[in-house]
Amino acid sequence: MYIPTAYKVTDDDTIWSFICEHSFGILITSTGVEVQATHLPFLPLRNESQNGILRGHIAMANPQVTDLEAKGEVLAIFSGPHGYISPGWYAAPRARSVPTWN
Repeated sequence: MYIPTAYKVTDDDTIWSFICEHSFGILITSTGVEVQATHLPFLPLRNESQNGILRGHIAMANPQVTDLEAKGEVLAIFSGPHGYISPGWYAAPRARSVPTWN
């Protein structure tokens, strides 16, 4: 996942604190042929292993179960507070501004 240097966080305490505060995430798996994603609540367990553990529950009928059983790499994404930013909120004239999500 590309993260611009200015926004990259590498401090483990900061990362785990964020995950604990915003533990509803997206689990992404790939078979090399297709990508699957599921929104899941996670229970972050930092001290259960060297790198910590993200514990969650996924329905057996979910096709991602097969991906997980293959023990390939997965990606979990956690988003904090976010929202739509209207061009009307900027001091610059609307003709120069575009909407965004922040």
